[in-house]
Amino acid sequence: MGYRAYCLKEYEVEYDTCLGFNYDFEGCLDFLKSYGLEIYFDDSSESWLKVKTEELLALDIDSLKASDEDKRRLQALQDIAYDSNYARKGGYVRVEWL
Repeated sequence: MGYRAYCLKEYEVEYDTCLGFNYDFEGCLDFLKSYGLEIYFDDSSESWLKVKTEELLALDIDSLKASDEDKRRLQALQDIAYDSNYARKGGYVRVEWL
């Protein structure tokens, strides 16, 4: 029992589309929330957030009243939700600021 250290056998990160939001974590949160998406993040760090995969896949982007830029961002997130092993297995699309 307890909190123990383990060696990592496999760890792979592959970054995809840049969504913009340069130095604007709050702006990204507001953007995602405005489309009713459930978001998870650590209050102590504004370097990552997660969006629920099933909600992204259910989003009908073409029917939204949104700018072309917003639709492009949502489409990029939805593409990752479809294609990413992390999103399919973990249930979330992770967005990181680098």
